[in-house]
Formats: sequence, C-alpha cells, structure tokens
Amino acid sequence: MKERALWLPAVAILLAPFVVVIVRWCVSTVGTPDLAIRTFA
Repeated sequence: MKERALWLPAVAILLAPFVVVIVRWCVSTVGTPDLAIRTFA
C-alpha cells in the first residue's frame, strides 16, 4: 500500500498536462466553455 501511495501522485502529475489538453480540445470542439468551466472548475 505504501508503494501505491508513492506512485499515485507521480502518475497524477504526469497525466495532468494530458488531461488539460484533452479538456481544452473538448471545449474548442463543442464550443461550450461555460459548461466546461462549471464542470471542471
């Protein structure tokens, strides 16, 4: 369990930029930034 507690934050930090890019792409594709901001903010 300790190993998982150590690598989970690292994985989250590594995936964060990809999540941001995907969210921005979805917003630009759908064209509803207000809804996306309410959902993810």
